[in-house]
Amino acid sequence: MDVVLNKTSFLKDIFIQDSTKTDGSGLAGLTNSSGGLQMFYHRQADSAGTQVGSTGSLAALTVGTFTSGGFAAITGVRPGWYQIGIPNACFTALGPVTLSLGGATNMMDVAIELQVVAYDPNDAVSLGLSRIDAAVTSRMATYTQPTGFLAATFPSGTIANTTNLTAGTIAAVSGAVGSVTGNIGGNLLGTLSTTERNAIADAYLDRADAIETSMTPRLAMRYQFSAIGGALSGAGGTTITFKGGGVSTTRMVWTVDGSGNRTSAVFS
Repeated sequence: MDVVLNKTSFLKDIFIQDSTKTDGSGLAGLTNSSGGLQMFYHRQADSAGTQVGSTGSLAALTVGTFTSGGFAAITGVRPGWYQIGIPNACFTALGPVTLSLGGATNMMDVAIELQVVAYDPNDAVSLGLSRIDAAVTSRMATYTQPTGFLAATFPSGTIANTTNLTAGTIAAVSGAVGSVTGNIGGNLLGTLSTTERNAIADAYLDRADAIETSMTPRLAMRYQFSAIGGALSGAGGTTITFKGGGVSTTRMVWTVDGSGNRTSAVFS
């Protein structure tokens, strides 16, 4: 039987056989003061056993109420059942502890072995262990991350089970994002503010062409709208000149007839 370290007020029921019987019957009539009755205990680390009380004089015990070294018969059960109060000193060190009782008339010796352990077998919540509690979340709320945890190296490769990424959100990304070969799900632009979307549009419209570095999408549209407006308002023989790179460089020259129709276009 396991008993927690430093256990106190430990009561144990024992059965004492009658040595004169061959059927294993219990011995009735013993008391704490029965002649010759002795109790000893021995812990594994002790060099010798320790007698509890004195021979023929153990402490009186009321069944169910602890008395160190006490002994009493249990009433209302079959003959031979008794209760003893095991001294607290038996449980002050881990390891086995043995108890022995004997010496009374017609009494067969009784040997008891208990194991002193560092957990409480009667604790249904955490077995008496300080590092376990009923609510794991309460431990995680004050969890201290081990040193070097963030420096852990994770295996390279792809995530096989993409469903792991379907829930929750990704916080801000501070580094560069590499190439994306698939689609990014969700309404990406829909999460941006009007100011943020306008900024993206402005950045695109003001991006210079790879061939004509001074020509941007915005500038090209301005030329186009200017050309249309100029053509519609032109007079016979009118020459319309389109400038680029500010107002100093001629990019295109239209010639229109009297009806406003373009008759020629020269690109610079």
